[in-house]
Amino acid sequence: MRRGTEPANALSALQLRRILAWVALGVFVVAAVLFAVSAAAAEPGDSPSATLRAVLAGVCALVAVTAGVDLVVLRRRVRDSAGRGGRRG
Repeated sequence: MRRGTEPANALSALQLRRILAWVALGVFVVAAVLFAVSAAAAEPGDSPSATLRAVLAGVCALVAVTAGVDLVVLRRRVRDSAGRGGRRG
């Protein structure tokens, strides 16, 4: 027996999620590269420090990886729903 108030055939906005994941992937890959290059070129006494720039590069890389994993999950969900004859997106 189904409980709750959600619709029985609720669909998520997979197309919007896919667009947002692609945008996040591109932006955070570029940001990670820029922060990494900036950290490598930093000299002692620079503000922000090379360590902070490297941490920011790592955080940006982590967000980019998360967006990439989300794209893989989305591809699998769309493929699985198409195989069942369902319509998603």
